[in-house]
Amino acid sequence: MGAIEVANNIFLKQVLTQSAYEGARVVTTPGKTSQDAEVIAMQVLAGRNIEEATFSVSPTVNSSTPSGTEIKVTVTAPSDVNAIGPQLYFNSHLVQVTVTMVRN
Repeated sequence: MGAIEVANNIFLKQVLTQSAYEGARVVTTPGKTSQDAEVIAMQVLAGRNIEEATFSVSPTVNSSTPSGTEIKVTVTAPSDVNAIGPQLYFNSHLVQVTVTMVRN
């Protein structure tokens, strides 16, 4: 059972990493906003059936955010809600990933 839990958490972390990366890639594009990034990131999560995830961008980005601004995208999700089977070791555990990119 422990191996299944570890595999579930590895999968969850990988999906959150992909979601944060795609969100960061979008938000660092000139003219794009935090909302544009959230739409893409949530599509990645929905495609992998990840539930109860949260998304944030720091600082908040609008279409006039200057080039060279360092932007952090964070995606968090609970492991127990997104697991196959019962969670014995990772119950109530939050998995969080942050990706940092510089706006073009």
